[in-house]
Formats: sequence, structure tokens, C-alpha cells
Amino acid sequence: MFCSTCGSKIPADSNTCPNCTPISVSKDTASTSRIDSDEIVITLDNDSSVSLIKTNQKGFSFLILAMFLLNGSFLFKSIILKLSSKPLPMIWTPITSILCWFLGGIFILLYFKKTTDIGFDLKNLKRVLASSILSIILAISFISIFGLIISNMYKTVVSLALNESALGLVLVLVYFILVLIVQFFILSTILQLYVSIKNGIHLIDYAKIYLSTLSIMFKNFLKIFMINIVAALLFVIMLILQDLILNAIDSLQPYGFLTVFFNALVWSIIFAYIIQLAFNFGDKYIKAPLETTSDKKIFSFRSLLILLSIALVPIFFLAITTKKPSSDPYDRLIQEIRSEVAKGDLIMDLGISLGAIEQYDKALSTAYSLRGLLIYEKSLKTSNSQLRSDASNDFNYAQQLNIYNGYISLFKGNMLLLEERYPDALNEFNKGIKNSFNEPEIYLGILISQNKSINKKENINTIDWLMRNEIYHDSFSKIYDLSIKKLEKYLTEINMLIEEIEPKLAYKYYEMTKYNDHTTAFNKLLDLKSKYPKDPQISYFLTLIYSEHRKETGNYDNLTNEVDHLSSLISKSLELDIYKAQMYMQSNKYPEAESFYADLYERESDDLEIGESYVYLLIKNQKFDEAIKVTDDLRSEKIWSLRLTYLNAMALLNLQKHEGSLDTAVEMLEFGDEYTEEYDRFLYSYSLAYVNAIKVQEHIDILETKLNCSILYNYIYGMKGWKDKDSNSSNQYLLLVEKEDERLGYTKYAIAINYYEKAIRTDSKEFDEALEYYLDSIKILPDHAEAYFSLGHCYKQADMKLEALRAFRKVLELIPYEDHRLDPYGIVVHAQGEVSTLTNELSKEVY
Repeated sequence: MFCSTCGSKIPADSNTCPNCTPISVSKDTASTSRIDSDEIVITLDNDSSVSLIKTNQKGFSFLILAMFLLNGSFLFKSIILKLSSKPLPMIWTPITSILCWFLGGIFILLYFKKTTDIGFDLKNLKRVLASSILSIILAISFISIFGLIISNMYKTVVSLALNESALGLVLVLVYFILVLIVQFFILSTILQLYVSIKNGIHLIDYAKIYLSTLSIMFKNFLKIFMINIVAALLFVIMLILQDLILNAIDSLQPYGFLTVFFNALVWSIIFAYIIQLAFNFGDKYIKAPLETTSDKKIFSFRSLLILLSIALVPIFFLAITTKKPSSDPYDRLIQEIRSEVAKGDLIMDLGISLGAIEQYDKALSTAYSLRGLLIYEKSLKTSNSQLRSDASNDFNYAQQLNIYNGYISLFKGNMLLLEERYPDALNEFNKGIKNSFNEPEIYLGILISQNKSINKKENINTIDWLMRNEIYHDSFSKIYDLSIKKLEKYLTEINMLIEEIEPKLAYKYYEMTKYNDHTTAFNKLLDLKSKYPKDPQISYFLTLIYSEHRKETGNYDNLTNEVDHLSSLISKSLELDIYKAQMYMQSNKYPEAESFYADLYERESDDLEIGESYVYLLIKNQKFDEAIKVTDDLRSEKIWSLRLTYLNAMALLNLQKHEGSLDTAVEMLEFGDEYTEEYDRFLYSYSLAYVNAIKVQEHIDILETKLNCSILYNYIYGMKGWKDKDSNSSNQYLLLVEKEDERLGYTKYAIAINYYEKAIRTDSKEFDEALEYYLDSIKILPDHAEAYFSLGHCYKQADMKLEALRAFRKVLELIPYEDHRLDPYGIVVHAQGEVSTLTNELSKEVY
């Protein structure tokens, strides 16, 4: 007879299970070589009084020892490191690991022997081995498959979560569900392992029992889900407790070996506790009264091979599709460099340029330090002192790119070890450990250097640190003794990689322009261009800087020359042609720009932006009839905008067609439902242009006839009063405009000018109203340089020098360069003079 709760054998002279309370008993009714599905009973008992928190103490110490030994290779490696006082060969890792796994497996068997009545004869050992292998393979398969899916989803989830919140939220939810599914299947394999070993399940029944277990778990998915959540929270609590315990251990400052020993022991107790809880769960919920008589057939090797083959399929698939980390230090460093570049590209795609630049600098710094190492090693093998100088330059440049590069001192120190310059090597390693981002292998270099020194007792602390941090091998040792052939091969590869990464420094240099450091950005980009003349992104950033920092002394020609060079580097496209035309337009080369846009308009006649720019250039080149024809063609195609309306009105005005111009200009008011700076500016500019175009009384009569009392009527009369220096009349009309649409910042600016000029003409010193309207204007138009320039003068006249200085500095911030073609009134030059004068005056007042 067997207990229906735990499956243990019940003595013939008793009705009570020796391992648990007597709940129910099942009779031994099966004697065949396999178990039918109705013989397997798996139930969920909600009323069971067995606690999930309370562990079965019997055999728990064996489980702790098993967990400790499975992670106990440090124990043997620490002993060998202490005895030898030098880095261990890499072969010791697999040797000690196999030994620990073997010992851990023995203690796991002892745990089951202690907690079950299973015997350890050949039959049962075969059962245990087969069930264990299958359960472990299943767990690895589930973790690998779902881990691959989750890791491949990570980039997509992050990108969409930042850019498309709705879809990103859905993917985050899917991501979370996948993690729970992984937990679900891992729990199922742990339970299957426990039930299989405890009840001596035959291998041929393994799949049937596992499917039955999964079936019950799926039927009670909500309960299992809650158990998953509780287990995850419990694991987090355990990790917190582990940190607290380890912090307490660290505060005692024991030897490094003891720190690692206690760390492993605490980890083993916690993990053993969690596994024991899972086993308790199996005792509570899964009841499998199974046949274990000695005459039962154990399994066939054919069945074993079939089941193992099925279980190994996903692992084999992952093995051939997943890129494994290389054990070769050179390959690892190359992968690290490429990984940093990939991170930088991802971050740049998300629009975080500073973060991307940091990743590119780290990648390039690692590449230069690796090249410095290879060149240094080549110099030792060829006795070429010039190569050593080149290596030093590479190390210095790597340091400039990333001051936290931990490879530099590591590589330089190991090269000094090869030269047997042990004191110099020790100094270099000691310099490296001051870097908080140093590579831990640097301490192995210190150990070797100390062993060669007079006072070898210094290595005690070093060995202690190595054991504390479980550093036993120099993972870079292979790269310090390469053949000339390999050095040449690696140098060729690393040079190609540097050529691939270094042009990305253009992002970094362009970023300097945001801090008005245009000169440095120019020089850096020009140096970069001299190294990589055919790289389009360098050329592109040069055009941007030339465009943003135009000067009459050459940058106009530089801009057009650079954009022509860019066009020669990349294949022809509509976007490139538009960009080239825009750069020519910004260089004030309007005839050439018009020619480019004429071609673009012929190819893309339904493109609004191309049409707008083409009309603008036709007006700039005084081809007003052609401009009107193009706008009429676009209107007939129902392609219309505020800007085209304004340009059409201006073209008609330049042809002295005042009536038609006013008819078109009135249409601008239809675009005023939603405020835009462009709408604000066009009303102001057109009103001023119409005033300047008034030549005879007829032009005023047309204004009276066409507009009567509209907002545009008051605006034009307001600007006419300003031109006539009649501030009262001007403001009378402009205040009506403000009353009708208080959103208009340029109207407030014009009102402020009237108040200011009136105060100057009357010498009244009353600048309060002017200041009020200037400040109201820049609240609406924060980038209006002329408003800040006028505000600065108003503050100066009101004897508010500090405020005036701030206003003039704002002008220079908005227009950081002198360019009379873009700044026809020369306010930048005047602002520079005012800043200098006011700074001197204020400094004298202070002292």
C-alpha cells in the first residue's frame, strides 16, 4: 500500500503513513509494466492545513549543502590561488565546476534518500538520473526559448514605449506576461522533478505525468498565477535579506575568502528554502499514488533516446541560432565595442544625442586602447621604438575620449610585465586601480608585480581582494602573447573598425555649437573630414554649422561648396535636392536656389513646401509675374496656405496692383482661428509693406473702399501713423487691433515702439508703458531679437543698466554671429557695443 499524499510506502502492519497524517490510502492494484492515465491522481486541495511557508526540516541540511556545492568552485580555486600566489590557468574552472556538480548531485540524492523511502539500487538510480536529466533539460528549454523571445523583444518594447505610448504599453504588458509564463513552466519542471524522484516514476510514464500536471496547473491558472506573484515577491524579499546579511558581514571586515564563503552560504540557504517551498507545494497539491514494485519494467534505452531527442530539440535550435560570447579576449573586446556602438545608435534614434555620444566615445576609446596594446606588443616583437610612440599616442587619445577607460592601465601594465619592468608595471597598475571603472584583472597584474618585488608580503592584501571578488584567472592573458601574423591581422581589423566608428564623432562636434562653440566645432570637423573626406555624415554636419553660423567672410561660399561635396558622396534623391536648394537659399544665392527649385517644382508640382519656396525665390529675384502665375496654378490645384496667400499679396503689391493685393491679403485672416507666429508676423509685415507702397491718394482710397474697418485696415493705418511719426494716431489704430486680437505679439511690439519714441521725442522719461508692451511682446515672441534690442534701449533710457545688459545679451544669444545680409540693421554689432559699454559701467559702479 502507498500513501495518497506523498506516495511513500506504508508498512503492511499499519494504516498510517510514517511521513504524514493519515488522509487516505490507495491499494496496490497495478502490476503491469506501465501506468494507465486513470491511475494518476493529481488534485488541488484548498482546505489542506499544510503551510507553504513552513518547510520540511528533514533533509534540509542536505539541500543547503547541495546548493552550496553547486556554486562552490570558488572554494577550490581560492585554495589554489592562496597556495600558488599567481593567476590560475583557465582549465581550473571546468575542473572545479565538474567536481562541485558531482558533489552537489550526491547531496541531492542524499536529500531524497532522507525525505523518501526510495532505495538507491541500480534501478532507482537509473530512474532518478533519467527523470533529473529530463526535468533539467525541460527547465533549460523553457528558460532558453522564452528568454530568447524576451531578449529580442526588449529593443522593440523600449523604443515603442518611448515613442508610441499606447502600443508600447501593450507590449510591456505582453513582456510581463511572458515573464510569468517562464515562471509557470519553471515551477512545473521543479514539481515534476520532485514528484518523479520521490515516487520513482518510470521514464516511459514521465511525459504522461507531466502533461497531467500541466493540465491541472492550467485549470487552476489563477491560483498558480497568485503563487507565482507570491514566489516572486518572496524572492525579492530574500534578496533584500541577503543584502542586509552581506552588509553586516562586510561591516565586520573579514578576510576576502570568508566574505565569499558567507555570501555563498547565505545564497545557498535562501535558494534551498525557496526550493523546499516548491517541494512543500508538491506535497500539498500533487498526489500521485504510483506503482513502484520491483517487477515493474524500468525503461528502455530507445525510450530514453526518443524523449531526450524531443527535449533537446529547442536547446539544439537555440545553440545554432544564438550567438555565444567568445572566450577569445580579442573577440570579446570587439563585441563590446560593437555593442557600445549599437547602444549609441539606438539612443540616437530615440533622440537622446548626448547619451549616444557618450556610447560612441566609450566604443572608440576601447578601440584605441586595444589598438595601442597591439601596436605596443608589435613594437616589442620587432624592436621598433616608433611603434611604441604610436601606441602611447593611442593610449593618450583613448584617455581623452573616456577618462574612465579601465583597459589603458591594464594593457600598459601587462606590456611592462613582458619587458620585465616590474616596478614600472606596478606603478601603472596602481595608477589604474584609482579608476573606479578599472578592470578587475588589474589586481592579477599587481600580484605578479609584487611577486617579483623584494618585499613579497605585500601580495597578502592583493590575494585577499582577489578572493573577495572571485577573480582567479586573467581573461586577457591570450592577447598578451600573439604572433606577428595575428598582430597584423588584428591591427587590420581594428583599423577598419575605428574607421567605421570615428566619423560618428561628428555628432559630438556638432553638439558644441549648442554652446556657441562654433570655432572649435569647425576645426574638429575639418580635421575629421581630412581623415575621412568621403564620409557623408561629416559633410552633412559641416553644412549645418556653416548654415547656422554664416558670415560674410566666407561661410556663404563654404556652405555651398560643402553641400556640393555632400551631393557627390550620396546617391541623388528628392530629399538631397531639396536640402541643397535650401542651403543655396540660406547662402543668399537666390538665382542658383531659384534654378534648383524650378527643377523641383517641375518634378513635384503638388508639393506645398516646394511651391512656397519657389514663389519666395521668384519674388526675391523680382520675378513677380512668374510668382503670381505659380501661386495661381497652385490655387487651381487646391494647394493653398497662409504663406502662399501672403506671398501672392506681396507679389501683387510689388506690381502696384494694390486692389488685388488687398483682396488676397484679407484671405490671411481666414487662417487666424489658431494662433501661429507666422500669422502674427505676416499681418505685421504686410501692413508695413502696404504703407511703404502708398504712392498716391488712390492707394489710400482703395484701402478705404476694400477694407473699411477690418483688423487689417486698423493695422495698416497704425503702421502709417508710425511711419509719419504720429505716435498717438498710430497707437489709436494699433490698440484697436490689440483689442480685436490680443494674441498678436508684433502688434504689442509696434505699440511699445510708439510709446518709446514718444517718450524720447517729448523727453518725458516715461518709459513704463513702453516697457510693459515690450515685455508683453516677448512673452508671445520669445525669439524676437529686434524686440529684445529695443527693450535693451528702453531699459537703458530708463537708467536700468543691469536689465538693459541682460536684454542685449539675449540679442547676441539669439543671433550669435554678425551677418548684415541676415541682420540688415546691424543690431548684433550694436548689441555687442552696448554689452561692452554697460559691463564697464556696471563694474565701475560696483568698485
